[in-house]
Amino acid sequence: FGSNVDVTVEVLHVAHRGFPTTPAMEVGFIPVIPSTSAIEQWEKNIREEAENIVESAKRTVEAAGMNASYRIAWGGAPEVIEQVAEEDGVDLIAIGSRGAGQITGLFLGSVSDRVLHRAKVPVLVVR
Repeated sequence: FGSNVDVTVEVLHVAHRGFPTTPAMEVGFIPVIPSTSAIEQWEKNIREEAENIVESAKRTVEAAGMNASYRIAWGGAPEVIEQVAEEDGVDLIAIGSRGAGQITGLFLGSVSDRVLHRAKVPVLVVR
């Protein structure tokens, strides 16, 4: 970006709230319900990880001499990205692709793929 281009980057990290469940959390057919403190600790860890990711992005954007705003949101990533893009009137969504692979992507889908197909503005997928 040139110095005479007025660009503001909005850095958005979407964290998923909710305790993960796995078959290992079941004893026989009875589900094991995690304690409130376990859920709170898990969410604290997710929040700290999100803050670290945003802080890293902040250093990168500042080193490039660009204006930026930073936000952490909770929820399903494709839906939150779409909502924020619409509310804030963004011109372009730039999103990373983790490359989960074809099999994983087939069963789980990918955030970048879902955003690419649902967004109302252009999407740049970066590997």
